[in-house]
Amino acid sequence: MLTPDQSKQFELIPYRFRKSNEYIAAEADAIGFLRNVLPKIRYFPPAGGWGLDYQAIAVLVDFVRNSLEPPTILELGSGISTLWIRAALKEYNPHGRIISMEEDEKFLSEMEAKIEYYSLTNFGSLLHSPLADMTISNTNYNWYDSSVLPHELSINALLIDGPITGGTSRDRYPAVPRLFSRLEPESIVIFDDTNRAIEKEISNEWLRDFEGLSLLFSLHGSTVYIKRG
Repeated sequence: MLTPDQSKQFELIPYRFRKSNEYIAAEADAIGFLRNVLPKIRYFPPAGGWGLDYQAIAVLVDFVRNSLEPPTILELGSGISTLWIRAALKEYNPHGRIISMEEDEKFLSEMEAKIEYYSLTNFGSLLHSPLADMTISNTNYNWYDSSVLPHELSINALLIDGPITGGTSRDRYPAVPRLFSRLEPESIVIFDDTNRAIEKEISNEWLRDFEGLSLLFSLHGSTVYIKRG
């Protein structure tokens, strides 16, 4: 006979299995979409793990594909998403650009090599942006040195996938306070890892404190917002 604790764990198994299947199905749909809209691309390394899920990548690729004007995308933390977005710009919006901020100089060099290998060098820039201490509302954070950004930069899509925190700090919080004024009307924001408690808390605070920022939809591991007006 199962103990009460064992019974509780047993009851959770079907739910977890179902949620796992839902995630796999959503990722498969996103991969199918990407292969359909970008049929000419070469094989990219797999997403997932520390990288952005295919669902979020598909949202960004679709945004690039349907942008009437050349978009400017700012990415906090480079990775597999950098390659997919550059490929979408090359195919659908070659006058657009992606600016990727990366704190890890070694990883940045590896990304530069991948971008060159896939012939995607003309569609943006990789910026080494070391983490620096900053204070917002009497709270200390370790966030990107944003002085590397062009002074007049306006953003049509913002991807927040860094700094790397492992879900143990609030160091991604400054992204919206620091960059909100640069977001163009109808721009989108994608915040990765909002299935984690700290990121979910940050998300709720942004929605509460920044008028004009609205929830667009939630993915399995990310949240998508839109800036109105």
